[in-house]
Amino acid sequence: MQASKRFKKMKQLSRGDALQRTQFTDEKIFTVKPYRNSQNRRELLPKGSPRIVKAENIHFPKSVMVWRGISGLGKTQLVFVPKVVKINADIYREMILEGAVPLPGFWTKNVWQSNSPNLNPLKYAIRGIMEKKACAIKHKSIDSLKRALEKAWEEITPEMIAAILKNFLKRLDACIAAEGSYFECD
Repeated sequence: MQASKRFKKMKQLSRGDALQRTQFTDEKIFTVKPYRNSQNRRELLPKGSPRIVKAENIHFPKSVMVWRGISGLGKTQLVFVPKVVKINADIYREMILEGAVPLPGFWTKNVWQSNSPNLNPLKYAIRGIMEKKACAIKHKSIDSLKRALEKAWEEITPEMIAAILKNFLKRLDACIAAEGSYFECD
């Protein structure tokens, strides 16, 4: 499907109550290592003081893959995917779709714009909320990380989801105006 047809279809599907029934999903690997933006690592030292760098780099920290979803109807439960599980269609249906909000269908790859993380609310909004709340500290164990992720997920209110989905429409319009190219949105 050509990009312009894809955008028109997305716009049509996202208007009215269709957006309320659209479930956005994403998988993300969270680690026990605290989330840090390396571009923001700054030091304010007294004049003449030697520079002190206390960088800690943990190679291959313990991690857990988390699947989650939101829609105007609510949010899914978090699904923690065991590290040893290889995700295929059967496993996806058994483990992941079990926690999904029941919906009548889905957008195929022919409708959703490829390589568009700025459109998925879970990538541009929910991921940051969860990282800020659950990943600000170093966790001693995967269980501690899971508890923090569950707590962060529970703190995401229906009002927050409604605001995030409203912002999705602005992003979608910006993406369509940019013809699928790079776009900026508040």
